[in-house]
Amino acid sequence: MNARKRTTTSLPLAQGNRKKHLLSGLIRCGCCGSNYTISGKDYYRCAGQKERGTCDNRLSVRKGPLEEASLTAIQHRLLTEDHVRLFIAEYEREATRLARIDSHEADTARIRLQQLERELGNLHENLLAGIASPALRQMIDERETEKARLILRNATVDRGVASQPPLPTPFVLQAQFRARIAALRTTLEDPAVRGQAASIMSRLIESVTIYPDEPGGPAAEVAASVASLMAYALNDNAAREGGVSSSIAVVAGAGFEPAAFRL
Repeated sequence: MNARKRTTTSLPLAQGNRKKHLLSGLIRCGCCGSNYTISGKDYYRCAGQKERGTCDNRLSVRKGPLEEASLTAIQHRLLTEDHVRLFIAEYEREATRLARIDSHEADTARIRLQQLERELGNLHENLLAGIASPALRQMIDERETEKARLILRNATVDRGVASQPPLPTPFVLQAQFRARIAALRTTLEDPAVRGQAASIMSRLIESVTIYPDEPGGPAAEVAASVASLMAYALNDNAAREGGVSSSIAVVAGAGFEPAAFRL
């Protein structure tokens, strides 16, 4: 948790690097760790087995059902109420810590501004008295520059603190997230924007691991970063200009292990 203005996972619809398949690059073989790659039109297979012959996993997974199951897991299983409550508590702790830092730095800046006012008053008196040496003018310029910088910094901090809205309740956050995923699922039906949706999915999902030899039959495990899910739930048009999401992503960057759910 360092800089609040770190670039966040704002998850806009990407304009470049659009993937044709929703889970490309995200599926892993639970036997050898290799990627599952597209095989034919509608299936994924372990690249270790298919391309290199180094894995015994011959299970092919149909693309459509796996994509649908992964989306369902993200929408309803991975972002739990406990995750959201933990996130809100961490966010509030971090916001309090940063507010204390801002307050201390603002107090220090105000003291320095008072010193600069006195120094500039003395320097201007010397200037009016006819002591107009280059060194005197340089000292005035340096202090005026520092004064302007401190005033601007304090104004920026005040605006940032005043504009930081509180987080919604856990119930509202979960509802927002599920509604956004539902809207994303709708876009998958449009071939024109499916590649954009795939780009978003690659930021929400960390991995989909295929286990071919489970006792109850083949299984898949979907893992996602809670930080990314929360940033997506809170994302709005202001996020890229330093809105809630830009602060949220940093807070969630520590202490949040990826959430996983076995399909």
